[in-house]
Amino acid sequence: MAEFSFAEIWTRTTQDTHPPLYFYLLKSWGMLFGTSVIASRMLSVSSGLLTVISTYLFVYEAYRVDNYRTSKENSTAVLSALIAALFVALSPLQVSWSLQVRMYAPGAALTAISSWLLIRAIRHEIHVTRNWILFTLSAIALAYTHHFGLFILLAQYIFAFGYRWIQAPIDENRSRFRRVQPVLLSALVLALAWSPLLFRLLSQSQQVQNHFWTKPFDLEYVGKVFYQFIAPPRWSPASMVIGLGVAQAVFLSLILLLLGRRPTDLYLFIAIFVSFLVTIIYSVMSRNIFVSRYFLFAHLLLLVAIAVLVCRIPSIKLRISTCILVSGLLLYSCFQNYLRRSEISKKYSGMSAAMAYFDSQKKPSENLLVCNPILFTSAIAYMQNREGLFTYHGDENYPYFYGNAVMRDQDYFSRDRINNCDSKWIWTLDVNRWMQDSWSVPMPVGWKQVGEARFQEYYCELVFRLYEHETE
Repeated sequence: MAEFSFAEIWTRTTQDTHPPLYFYLLKSWGMLFGTSVIASRMLSVSSGLLTVISTYLFVYEAYRVDNYRTSKENSTAVLSALIAALFVALSPLQVSWSLQVRMYAPGAALTAISSWLLIRAIRHEIHVTRNWILFTLSAIALAYTHHFGLFILLAQYIFAFGYRWIQAPIDENRSRFRRVQPVLLSALVLALAWSPLLFRLLSQSQQVQNHFWTKPFDLEYVGKVFYQFIAPPRWSPASMVIGLGVAQAVFLSLILLLLGRRPTDLYLFIAIFVSFLVTIIYSVMSRNIFVSRYFLFAHLLLLVAIAVLVCRIPSIKLRISTCILVSGLLLYSCFQNYLRRSEISKKYSGMSAAMAYFDSQKKPSENLLVCNPILFTSAIAYMQNREGLFTYHGDENYPYFYGNAVMRDQDYFSRDRINNCDSKWIWTLDVNRWMQDSWSVPMPVGWKQVGEARFQEYYCELVFRLYEHETE
């Protein structure tokens, strides 16, 4: 997507399920640092680091006390901020998505930044205009990064309105309305800025309802999603029983958080609760969207809530022991994730080795037909020369979540085009054990397979096949 112009990115994201801001950031990043796989991933890595820093700023700002005589409370605020940042830095879910070329890590960073700026805006009576402008800009950026950011923003504005309203003198309604004016004005600006995405969100939602890749929403699925909150995502089998235990622990943590009766406690509760509630309702009534990475923003705030609860343990020894225990579990999980990834990298040669093989074997006049668009987008990232690379297109269109939004008309290679091909040789890239199925390019009569090479990937088996056009 980042290879297109800024105007074309806006148009093409209507065919996708995500807002356009991340693709603009990725394109700009590529213009500065290059478009290699490593360079592209560094945007997410940088976002992950920014998330850790912003989490510290948010928690400290939220729980510190301005009165200089309350040094104990401010020491607790510093401790809570440090522990929250530590939990985020060690979280296997947060770390994993900070290594992916996706919009989730930037979205998590914007969640932390907008939360920090919101607390500054509602608490400080100086630089009011500047604080609200900065928060509103961060809110717009979050809304344009991922649709699940809207759940966080809904919670932020509910909390901000209630906080400003309650903090006003009880008998002065005029003062109350004056205090909530910045909240309402910020919400109006956000609504106007986001309005161009409204109709595309409705269209994208309809696409999801008609066809999506997730399994049916049930208790087993929920348990496996919650399991990924604590275990290395993707790299280990998910346990439903452990996951449901994690879900109960999350619910208990939210209840305990409310007992603290601090304003930020309520904000954390609302943001986490709204994210889960809306997702569950949509998944039950429509198509299942209960996916661990979609909760990355709520998961960030959940880690903050856990850090706050740990710091409220009265016994210092128990508090330190609990902090060490939680940090140790997260570190252990991250280490297991690293070991598993290293094992997979050694055991499975993967796409990089597959495309290196093809580059060494391919002759200038030979074309490579990839069996579907989503595999095509992975192949191009590892090819030295993209000339002659196409996606096979049969009679039926591919589902939208296969990456159709980034495909040009000239990227497709039809069956008629194969029949009329001047080249004597055609390569195909097929895949086995992928998305519970096997995919292959159906070559017409007259093409004989004369070669094959297989490369093992963690999720699938990549198969190169070389075909020769038989002549009478």
